[in-house]
Amino acid sequence: IQKFGELIYAESSTPNPLNDQRLAYHTGGARYFLHQTKQKYDVITGEPPPPANSLVSYLYTKEFYELVKAHLTESGVFTYWLPVHSLAFSSSLDILKTFCAVFPNCDIYAGTDTNLILVGTLGSVPDSRVSQQKIQSLAKTRVAESTGLQNAQQVISLLLGNGSQLQEKLSSARILQDSHSYIQEGYPGDLQGYRRFYQEFLQTASPDYG
Repeated sequence: IQKFGELIYAESSTPNPLNDQRLAYHTGGARYFLHQTKQKYDVITGEPPPPANSLVSYLYTKEFYELVKAHLTESGVFTYWLPVHSLAFSSSLDILKTFCAVFPNCDIYAGTDTNLILVGTLGSVPDSRVSQQKIQSLAKTRVAESTGLQNAQQVISLLLGNGSQLQEKLSSARILQDSHSYIQEGYPGDLQGYRRFYQEFLQTASPDYG
């Protein structure tokens, strides 16, 4: 990323974000970095390679999520990418169960294309008025331009469900651990596979927006 960034931004009018003095970046494994620091963060977000790739499953286990949780502040938020297009449905549920077991306050959002976004929080859910104000402020930035999300209602519309709504379906799923972290490939990366996943998933997650 560092090398590509230098090439991409060399001919761009946009400043290279890696040169921002507010940023401190490290290269290396996420688990190794977290084991080496006692720092706690307000937000931790992750977008590792697809879970079924070799050795990547260790970034989807209970132990890793607990390590992340230990590095969040009391009001911290953890967001994580879950690409469902290349996973067996059972493996997707395994990951969801593992995530929500460590973060009981977990929400599942629809992302772009064949992706889910998992959101785990510590403590109580943030005040909705404050959340809406923050989302409205983002609407004035490039985030709105790249995502098309202009207001809080549009963000909430992407919510598919939460951990409590998935309890029955997840009852037969397993919690991924370092000692047993096998993740099975499944759905092909096409629209039909994506559609099949959501047909099954939406029968499970039935959010109550009342």
